[in-house]
Amino acid sequence: KKKKKKKKKKKKKRNNLGQRLTGHSIQPLSYELSAAQNMGCTPLCRVIVTAPELTFLRRLVKDQYRVHFTLDDLPVLMRKEGFAYAVRGYPLGFVARGSGAGGEG
Repeated sequence: KKKKKKKKKKKKKRNNLGQRLTGHSIQPLSYELSAAQNMGCTPLCRVIVTAPELTFLRRLVKDQYRVHFTLDDLPVLMRKEGFAYAVRGYPLGFVARGSGAGGEG
């Protein structure tokens, strides 16, 4: 007699309480990430941004919005050399000093 193999049920990932209260959800990415490799910037996608979206993005950069990234259910932290602390996430962008860029004044 052949034994039937039991199919493993995929457990549905549940959001934690903080995610439920704030309406955030974790979405899987289709990108491959590597650690401990010195690599330059690599474009992941290209999008066309409308004028209202650009205004919104400039406001986020001006307000120092940070992207919170989770890897293997752990928050990604950013540490600056010479400082003894790390902060959660990374900045969406920055305004170069003296550039006069950055959107509405």
